[in-house]
Amino acid sequence: VGRRLADHSGKVDTGQLLNEGIGVFASGQPVERETRSSDGRGYIVRIHPYRTACERIEGAVVTFFDISNRRQA
Repeated sequence: VGRRLADHSGKVDTGQLLNEGIGVFASGQPVERETRSSDGRGYIVRIHPYRTACERIEGAVVTFFDISNRRQA
């Protein structure tokens, strides 16, 4: 909370996430896609705009769903 996406590092390409986050800010439309981490795990990534009570976009909510077991099956 309160940190920029660019400040995070991890096993998923944050550069692409940052660009998608910018797109979510511009369009107000959520983004969903599948990705793989550097260790080979599969994820569904969802980026939704965070809206205030006044409907202003003031951030993004990024969720990662691990789908590795589902992909293996």
